[in-house]
Amino acid sequence: MMSTLYYGEIRPDKLATWRDNDNPYKILVENHEITKAGGWKFLFDYEKLFFDKVQVDWGSFAYKGTKEQILKLMELVKCERDEVNNLVDCDIYGIVFVEEY
Repeated sequence: MMSTLYYGEIRPDKLATWRDNDNPYKILVENHEITKAGGWKFLFDYEKLFFDKVQVDWGSFAYKGTKEQILKLMELVKCERDEVNNLVDCDIYGIVFVEEY
């Protein structure tokens, strides 16, 4: 399965309508990719790191998480992104899994 995983700040309008999102590319303010974390491995092993899962479309899911949880995922998959250092410790962020067709 080909997929991409993004993290970032959740758009305020999308946070207010969390259960009604239908476009995985328009949930976050900016889509920062987490490499090496997609596919079945994410769905079966890593998604449990996050909370408030919603299905966005047929092959996409969105989750909420903290900076600490995103850092834990990056550590597990050995992905380094400088942008993650800009996240605030106590804020909630979005993690979006997109299955590529």
